[in-house]
Amino acid sequence: MTTLGPFDWTAKGETQANNPGMGRINAVRVASYNEDVIFVATAGGGIWKSEDGGAHWNTTTDTLGIMAFSDIAIHPTDSNIVYAASGDRDGLDIYGMGIYKSEDGGLSWKQTSLNRTKFTYNYTINRLLISETNPNKVYACSPKGIYKTEDAGENWDLIYEPDGGGFAGSFSGENIMNIMFHPTDSNTIYAVGSDYKVTYDGGETWENQESGLLGNIGRCEVGVSAADPDRVYVLVADADYNYDGVYRSDDKGKNFYMVTDPDINVLGYSLTGDDDRSQAFYDLGLAVNPEDADEFFTAGINIWTSTNGGVTMKNMTDWHYNSQPDYCHADVHHIHFKHGRFWLASDGGIFVSDDKGQSWNDLSEGLVISQFYALELDTENNRILAGSQ
Repeated sequence: MTTLGPFDWTAKGETQANNPGMGRINAVRVASYNEDVIFVATAGGGIWKSEDGGAHWNTTTDTLGIMAFSDIAIHPTDSNIVYAASGDRDGLDIYGMGIYKSEDGGLSWKQTSLNRTKFTYNYTINRLLISETNPNKVYACSPKGIYKTEDAGENWDLIYEPDGGGFAGSFSGENIMNIMFHPTDSNTIYAVGSDYKVTYDGGETWENQESGLLGNIGRCEVGVSAADPDRVYVLVADADYNYDGVYRSDDKGKNFYMVTDPDINVLGYSLTGDDDRSQAFYDLGLAVNPEDADEFFTAGINIWTSTNGGVTMKNMTDWHYNSQPDYCHADVHHIHFKHGRFWLASDGGIFVSDDKGQSWNDLSEGLVISQFYALELDTENNRILAGSQ
C-alpha cells in the first residue's frame, strides 16, 4: 500500500483556501522529559509520532483495525510506554475499541483489557490521565463512565458510572469528556463534560459542585494551574451549546462564581465576540498558564485569552488564512501548555506558539490524516476525485 497524500495543504507556498489544513486532530501530547517527542491522536488517520519536535512524522497504526483516536497518555519518565484512547469523541464519526498500549514508543500496539468486552455500546475513550507520581495508575473517561487501572492497564475498574450509563451515539445524556488532576494533590480529580464532578479521594466518591455553576450544562471544560493549585476554572456552554461563561473556584472546585462577561462570546466566529454562534458540542477547550493562574485560554472556533483572571478577554487567532491575528484552523479540540510552549489541536492539524498565542507555527506537514467522506473513480481518464472534511 502506498500513501498518495495529501502531505501538505500548500501548493508552492500559496493557497486559495479560506480555512486550509491537513485534517482533524483530537489531541496533542508532548513527552514530559523530551520536548522533541510528540504524539497526536487523529480523528481518522491513527496515531502519529514525531521525534524531532514536529519536523517529521510517522505512524504505525494503519493495521490496527481502527483509525480514530481521541487522546494519548505518555509515561512521565519513559516515552516508550504510551496509551491511546480509541474512537472519535467529538465528531462521533467512528466508535472506539477501548484503550491500546505501546511499550516500544509506538512501534507496536496491543489492546488493554479495557476493550469492547467491557462495553455494551460505543467503546470510545474520551480522555486519558496518567499519574506523574505513580505511572501505573491511569484513569480513562468514556460515555460509560470513568475507569481506573493501578497495574498499568492489566485490569480496569469502573469507578464512576453516569446516570443512565452514558449515551449511545448522540449528544444527549451525561458524558464525561475530560479529567484532570489537581496540580499538587493527585487524589483530587476534576471530571467534566455534560456535567461537572470532583473527587477528593482518588475516585472512591464523586461530588457535584456546591454552588455557582450553571445548572443545565450542555458541555464544559476545566483548567488548573500550579501557580495557584486550589483555583479551578470551568468554561461552560449551556444546554443549547451556547456560551455561558468562565467560572472560577478558589476552594478546589467546591464553589464557583462567574469571572467573564457572558455577552462577549468567545466560542463564536466573530473576532470581537459579538455574534451568537457556537458549536461547543463539537469543539471546546480550556488551558491555564502553569506559571500564572490569572492567564487562561479558551478554545472554540478561535482562541481567546485573559491575562487578568477573566476581567477582560482578547481574541488571539483568526480562522481565515493570511489574516490578523495569526491564522489557526477553526474548530479547536485540545489546548495545553508543555515545556513553556502552547499547543493546539484543531480540524486542520497541530499548531504551536512560543509566545503564548501571539504567533503560531503549523507543524502539520507530513501528517497524512485527511478524512475523506466520498470517493469516485474516473476510469476513462485514470483519475480519482475525493472529497475530504
